[in-house]
Amino acid sequence: MSWRSAEDYKLIEELEWPDLWDDYERAVSVCISAHEEPMQRFGIKDSDGGRLFQQLRLLDPSGDCLKKIKRSQEALHRAEGALRSKLSLLPDDWRSDKTFHRMLCVLNIRDCSIYKDICKAFDKMHVDNRSLVDLIALSRTRMGFPVALKLVVRVGTKEARGTLLKISRNVHDNEAKMALLNDAAVAVSVKIHDRHVIPLLVNRLITVYSKACEDRDEQAGSIIADLLEVMEHTRDELAPKLLQQLAALGGDTGAATGEDGKENSQLGIKQSIINRDLGPIREAARQELQRRRVAS
Repeated sequence: MSWRSAEDYKLIEELEWPDLWDDYERAVSVCISAHEEPMQRFGIKDSDGGRLFQQLRLLDPSGDCLKKIKRSQEALHRAEGALRSKLSLLPDDWRSDKTFHRMLCVLNIRDCSIYKDICKAFDKMHVDNRSLVDLIALSRTRMGFPVALKLVVRVGTKEARGTLLKISRNVHDNEAKMALLNDAAVAVSVKIHDRHVIPLLVNRLITVYSKACEDRDEQAGSIIADLLEVMEHTRDELAPKLLQQLAALGGDTGAATGEDGKENSQLGIKQSIINRDLGPIREAARQELQRRRVAS
């Protein structure tokens, strides 16, 4: 394992020590117990309303419960601070199996107070095909599912797409997770320039245009960029019928070229916007059709 500096190596080495992680996990456990014990003792429920501290001042005049909670919170803040400071300094493209494993364990904690810090550290981690088995394990943790999918997309290989299929086998009756999986599968397919993703991207583009949302232009622009990228790398593989459909994408008999100010009867937005956005896709498809006609 090679590091760009002695400081980076020392930092990784420190994060591989179990003490930092053990202290944090212990502090979380103690803090949870300090809150749950008086709730069970005095029959306090979440549905009762009001802050726990306010109720304990009435129910526990001695103040022992509050003192215990405050001590546990102070210990948790110290443990959090120690980990946060180390995690924030991780170098780009870092690698460490031991650190990855401890981060994975932390994402299994019910109340992970350093979730955002863990996610930022994962964003800088080196990933490749060899990481995919570990990312499947990460996807099975309490809070690691979206993190794992993001890293699989970063790998962006055919093997990564196969990994998404393996992850999907552990997802049952969860529409939110399935939506994230579908988005990840599309993103990987774009990265590996799979021509079969083009119809799916077109359907997503139509859906975006048909919605009245503030970031519609941004969403459409992203999809169009993906379409152009895949078309550029797969133009020799595209069927003539698909090219013809792309060359006419967004056309509307009720809003001809000379009537750009009219709304597209299918999508409900101005034809001029569609012509502006989809012009590059239409032109790329027409050029490929023309190139084939000349070559034949």
